[in-house]
Amino acid sequence: LGQLGALEEILSSGNLPKRTIYVGMGHDEEIGGNFGAAQIAQILEKENIKFEYILDEGTMMLSGVIPGISGPIALVGVAEKGYLNVELTVTGPGGHSSAPPLDEDNILK
Repeated sequence: LGQLGALEEILSSGNLPKRTIYVGMGHDEEIGGNFGAAQIAQILEKENIKFEYILDEGTMMLSGVIPGISGPIALVGVAEKGYLNVELTVTGPGGHSSAPPLDEDNILK
């Protein structure tokens, strides 16, 4: 969404970029990307479209950072793509956050 906002700002300023900008957004990233990113990649390959650089929500491409791999690799940020299992136990009277009880432990009192 931030990328689209930036593009809107650039276009409305009248200072158009000298190069073509492609925006690719898939709708199924969290379930494999077979109909989003994969289709976008096939079209770009078919049209022989090459990029000077790519802006992505992920981290960077690096070479020589993992022993045994000489080519560039894309690092996956676990803070972005990771997960965490948590078991949370709460004691106290039931209720709703919009109407918390006003007792001695309540921050609102």
